[in-house]
Amino acid sequence: MVSLQEELARLEQADRHIAEATVRIATHEALIGSGDLPDAEKRRAEDLLAAMQATLAQFLLHREAIVEVVGQLMKQSHEEKRE
Repeated sequence: MVSLQEELARLEQADRHIAEATVRIATHEALIGSGDLPDAEKRRAEDLLAAMQATLAQFLLHREAIVEVVGQLMKQSHEEKRE
């Protein structure tokens, strides 16, 4: 069984990954929006952006799962203390 501390560490890591991905996406969107890319490069950049956005969506789903486990572990810990 995983510990609450392990899951909180995973949550912290997930938050870092989400923050980093958000910055990368914003930077990439700015590059695409700058108009400085030739058409072929712009299409590749847009494809990469779509992949980055899909990855961020998966990071967010993973974070939700971690939060759920943290909640369960906290509830379990609280119940054990009451016994």
